[in-house]
Amino acid sequence: MYVTAYTIGELFLAHACWRLARRSTRGSVRYGLRIVALGATVTLGYSAVRIGNVIAGAFDTSLADWEGFAWTCGDVGAMLTLIGWLVPTISDQAQSVQYRIKQYRCYYGLRPLWLAFYSEAPEIELPIDRVDRAQRRRFRRISVRLYRRAVEIRDGRFVIRRYLDAAVREVSEAHHRARGLHGQELSAAVTADQILAGIAARAEGTRPEPDQLTEFADSERQTSRPMDDIDALLDVARHLPRQPARALHLERVSA
Repeated sequence: MYVTAYTIGELFLAHACWRLARRSTRGSVRYGLRIVALGATVTLGYSAVRIGNVIAGAFDTSLADWEGFAWTCGDVGAMLTLIGWLVPTISDQAQSVQYRIKQYRCYYGLRPLWLAFYSEAPEIELPIDRVDRAQRRRFRRISVRLYRRAVEIRDGRFVIRRYLDAAVREVSEAHHRARGLHGQELSAAVTADQILAGIAARAEGTRPEPDQLTEFADSERQTSRPMDDIDALLDVARHLPRQPARALHLERVSA
């Protein structure tokens, strides 16, 4: 009775997992269910030997020589079943670690761009000492730090928006087009030049005429997700020097 129930359960498990694997849209779930189905199928070797022993007993014989095969099927099948159940969890954890590593890389990749604005307007930074003590631990998380850095960069862009000269944009576009840049890479390179020129103009206190004002070259770039916005800022950061000059000129910026 035990072996019969066990065999029926393994047959049901193998069939159900294989059928559900074809319905899942997640690769890790599909692979995991198929491994479980394979493990359940392998354990049928254990069931076959046990059922064979029952039948052999009616004929005064035994399948003792097959004990090693039976235990091998049982152990290998159980191991594959456990691995199959763990595959989606391991995959999710690996993706979580990979995403966290990407967040750290983005955080430090945005540093040149953040420094460019911070050198001109240090007040864009949110001092942690202004945050409630109970919330400071949350503010140390890389996800919050990365989001805050992106917000501070956007604040910095707002600061120098009034110093964007259309002539600078035209010259920069012509220069980078001659280098072979186009599309988003072109707009990122031009935006980097606009940022540097805007910071310099603000430090000198010179503003272009109203009819010469323009927008950032990447202002029309579509960013539907938070990481899309981060990627857009990273494209600009790659075209900036690593250590921009610091100019002391303070202006309050809304955070």
